[in-house]
Order: sequence, then C-alpha cells, then structure tokens
Amino acid sequence: MSRIFFRIVLAAFALIMSGPLLRSQNTVTISGTVFEGGSGEPLIGASVLVKDTNNGAVTDLDGRFSISVPQGAELVVGSIGFKDYS
Repeated sequence: MSRIFFRIVLAAFALIMSGPLLRSQNTVTISGTVFEGGSGEPLIGASVLVKDTNNGAVTDLDGRFSISVPQGAELVVGSIGFKDYS
C-alpha cells in the first residue's frame, strides 16, 4: 500500500511541476491530477493540503484539483485507504 501512495504523490508532484503557474503577490495557483499508482485511474476525493496548514483542495470526479498556495509551499496528498507520509 505504501508503494501505491508514493506513486500517487510522485505523479501529483510531476503534474504540479509541469503545469502552468500563475503568480500573484507571492502566491501561485497549482492545478493537477492525482492518479492511483497501481491502476493509473484518477483518484476521486483525495485531499491536497499545504503542509502544516488547513489550506487545501479535494480532487474531483476526474482526479483534478486546483489550489492557491504561497510560493515554495510543500503539498501533502492523502486519501482514505492510503498511508499518509508527511
């Protein structure tokens, strides 16, 4: 199970880094898609949070999310049934 979660976080990070970043007053808007690592299916209802804050988003039916964060923020992706690494 931990290997699958690692793949989810890795896929989300790759999408975040390759997506367009909109800059405004030291914040960026990050959009991406979270996939389940074993099957490659979009992960519905996964939480995408700025580490150590309550600022977050939830993935939609296609696994997509969009969130405004401070520049340099670290994101944590989690979902029920997957081990959380922070």
